[in-house]
Amino acid sequence: MINAWLDQYWPFDPNLLPEKTYLVGGAVRDALMGKARDYLDLDLVLAQGSVMTAKAIAKQCQAGFVVLDEQRQIARIVFPQGTVDFAQQEGESLAADLHRRDFTINAIATIFGRIPSMIP
Repeated sequence: MINAWLDQYWPFDPNLLPEKTYLVGGAVRDALMGKARDYLDLDLVLAQGSVMTAKAIAKQCQAGFVVLDEQRQIARIVFPQGTVDFAQQEGESLAADLHRRDFTINAIATIFGRIPSMIP
């Protein structure tokens, strides 16, 4: 179900992403529910290299790029159909990063090709 949603809505080749890249937050919920989106708002968490990865993908896709928070290593790629935010993992693990998120529904993640995990 998630892979079908990603295939339909993903704005760039996911093979450009590092191995341990996680889709987090509302997009995971939308994928699980099969909810259609007119404008994408995707959030990714990477263990390292978030800004560098976003910049390289934006360049390859000829998309807009902006650093949102240099200190916390958060960047955004702007595509015609939506935005993709790249954030550096905060804390020692993905679980620690998810625990700091604002609402329980945002504390959900999936790594590409695997069953999603929820960590409230």
